[in-house]
Amino acid sequence: MERPKSYARLLRARGLRDTLPREAILQALDRRDYHPTAKELHAHLLKEGYDLGFSTVYLNLRTLAKEGLIRELPGGPWGAARYDGWVRPHIHLLCLSCGRFQDQEVGDLPGVEAEGWEVQGFPLVVQLALSCPYCRPGGEAPRGRRRVRVQAPPP
Repeated sequence: MERPKSYARLLRARGLRDTLPREAILQALDRRDYHPTAKELHAHLLKEGYDLGFSTVYLNLRTLAKEGLIRELPGGPWGAARYDGWVRPHIHLLCLSCGRFQDQEVGDLPGVEAEGWEVQGFPLVVQLALSCPYCRPGGEAPRGRRRVRVQAPPP
C-alpha cells in the first residue's frame, strides 16, 4: 500500500516516527463526519488490508491525540471515546436517536468565534445532542445506517 508523503511530514514535524500504523490511522481519520471508536477504527483498518493489532491502533491513537494530530472525544454517557481527524475548531452535532455525528464549521454559526476555545487552559470540545433530520418525524435514515438508542446526558 502506498504511504502518502504528507502524513510522513506531519508526523516528523511533531518529532514522531512515520510508521505505517500511524499513517494508516491518519489517512482513515482524514475526513469530516467520521468519528470512530478505537474498536471501529481497528475493524476498518483490518478491512482495508492492514494487519494491525488492536493495541497498536489504540496506543497510536493515544499518541496522535497527545501530539494534537487528531482529537480524542471523551465517551462520557455515550460510551467509548471517539477520534476525530479534523482538529480545527468545530462543533459536533450528535443525534440522540441514531448516534450519528456531524461536524459543523464554527464560522457557519452566527455569533460563534473560533478564538478562545479553551476553558481554564483546557481545550473546549462542543457537542450538541439533538435529533438529526433522518430521525425527525417524516425523515428517512440513510441506507445501511441502523438506528441506535443513545443515552442522553443527565440534566
